[in-house]
Amino acid sequence: MKMADQKAVFHKYSKGIEETERVHIEIPKNTFLNEARDYQAHNIEQFMQSSLFSKDFRLEGDVIKTVREI
Repeated sequence: MKMADQKAVFHKYSKGIEETERVHIEIPKNTFLNEARDYQAHNIEQFMQSSLFSKDFRLEGDVIKTVREI
């Protein structure tokens, strides 16, 4: 997910991290849904229940969580 990668890169540079690090990312579900609509994606709720989604992400309440190595 592009949004998670962007947040990880922002975290890395804002902390002045120069080596590879695992970064925990949290994205509000509504933010993700709004961005998906901007790309005219459909069946987003169904996608969020798929194994493709759960491979890299988990939904906890209204927050999508993932870990990125960057």
